Amino acid sequence: VPELDIDCFVDGRKRIHWHCKRADQVMLLFLDTLCESGVSNFDHIDISISIDHGKGFLQGSLIVILRGKDGKAGTAGCFALASAKYKGDSYAILQNTFAPKIRGPSPDQK
Repeated sequence: VPELDIDCFVDGRKRIHWHCKRADQVMLLFLDTLCESGVSNFDHIDISISIDHGKGFLQGSLIVILRGKDGKAGTAGCFALASAKYKGDSYAILQNTFAPKIRGPSPDQK
C-alpha cells in the first residue's frame, strides 16, 4: 500500500496543507493488481504525471496506459497522487509541498 505523506508548508502568513503518495508506489500497486487478475498481454507502459490547479487546489495525477504488441491501448488507470490547498500555481509552492515526494528519492538517495 502506498505511503501517504501529509504536511503543512508555511509561506509567510499562509499555511498550505498538502498530502501525496509516491508515483512509483502507486504504479507498482496497479501493476501487482493487474498481474493478480491475469492481465499480462502488454509490452509497453506509457506513464504521465499531470499537475493542475483550480478551485483553490493544486492537484497531481498519475496516468498509466498499458499497450499490447500491436501498439493499441489495452488497459489504463488514472490515480490521484497529491493535493495542496492553494490558489495559484507557483513553482516555489510545488517544490516546497508535494513535487519532491511524488517522484520519490533520487538514485543517489537510495
